[in-house]
Amino acid sequence: MSISREAEITAIIPHYNGVEILQDCLRSLEDNTTIPVKVILVDNGSTDRSVEMVESKFPAVEIRKMTENLGFAGGCNAGIRAADTPYVLILNNDTLHKKGWLEHLLDRMKPSDKIAAVQPRLLSHQNHGKFDYSGAAGGEMDIFGYPFARGRFFEHIEVDNDQYNKAEEIFWASGTAFLARREVLL
Repeated sequence: MSISREAEITAIIPHYNGVEILQDCLRSLEDNTTIPVKVILVDNGSTDRSVEMVESKFPAVEIRKMTENLGFAGGCNAGIRAADTPYVLILNNDTLHKKGWLEHLLDRMKPSDKIAAVQPRLLSHQNHGKFDYSGAAGGEMDIFGYPFARGRFFEHIEVDNDQYNKAEEIFWASGTAFLARREVLL
């Protein structure tokens, strides 16, 4: 991947401190994606050297410095408004990626304008082989209106045995990582 301003996807990464995790995330995105991606880092007032690291090691990343900490949702919204590509990738600053993951998401979305967003399976970095608590394999809603995630039942986290490899409709996508049509988010 080239972090590029000529792309059809803009990755929005809201960030507040954590220079090491941010560097790992950007490097992983760069190493595991072959398509051009524009990256907007929305810095929520970091007090470490995150911004300086991005400026020196990832000069193509556009940095939006917020005057106050807008939190995750506020940072995402600021990035979405700044994006000018048809697709927006919302991405946590502590994510690591597998080869071809973003290409797969884009290939899934492109054929149908009825697909508003797609999410990859989210695996835990700390508990290898298990789904991540933050969104696992996509979100559902039970008959009482309570949200839950495939691969997670309350505190029980499933082992990934490829049981969620088939693309299926979900009710919600985790903010950890999802690709959406920018027009839908706006």
